[in-house]
Amino acid sequence: MFYKISEGHGLPHDPLKALIAPRPIAWVGTRGEKGDNLAPFSFFALLSMTQIGFSIAPDFRSEGIKDTLTNLRTNPEFSVSLPSLKHAQNVANSAASLSNGDDEFEYYDIPKSNCRLINAPYVGDAQSALECQMQREIDLGTHRLIIGEIVAVHISENILDQRMVDNTKMKNLARLGYFDYSAIEDVFPLKTPKV
Repeated sequence: MFYKISEGHGLPHDPLKALIAPRPIAWVGTRGEKGDNLAPFSFFALLSMTQIGFSIAPDFRSEGIKDTLTNLRTNPEFSVSLPSLKHAQNVANSAASLSNGDDEFEYYDIPKSNCRLINAPYVGDAQSALECQMQREIDLGTHRLIIGEIVAVHISENILDQRMVDNTKMKNLARLGYFDYSAIEDVFPLKTPKV
C-alpha cells in the first residue's frame, strides 16, 4: 500500500499512529482557575536533556480548547507523570471529555500530590514524574505544541537498582495505534560500537 497524505489512505482509521509506535505517554497535570486537570498525551517526546514537548489536539466535543491548554495559558506550569501498567485504565479514563473544570484526579480516584517547585499536581503513585515550566506554545495548525523546561524530577525508590533506573521494573505504558496500548517489558542492552 502507498498513499499520499494529501489524498488520504482510504482505511477506516489513520494508520500513522499505529506505525509510529510505541509512543510514550505524558500524563499531564495542570492547575487553573477552575481547578486541577489530568490528561494523557501520546504525541510526546524528550527534546533535550531538560526539555520536553507534547501536542494538544483541539477538543472536538466541546468549545474547541482542552482544559490542559486553558490552564497552561493562565498558569504556565505542568507536571508529566509517566504511567506504568497499573495506571492503564485510568490513563484511558482521563482521556474522556469531562465537563469543563472537572478534576480527573477526583472523578477517577487517582492519587494526587502537589509538585514541590511548581504550582501543579502530579499522579501521587507514579513511579516517576517531571515538574515543568512552559517555555512556548507553538501553533501547528490543528494542534498546539507545548515546549516545557524540566525543573525537577520525582523517581520512586522502587525502580532504582544500583543507583540506576531499572527499565525492567518500570513497565511504562505506551500508546500504539487505535485503542491499543503496551507495557514495556522486553528490555535488552545494545552498545554503540566504537568505529
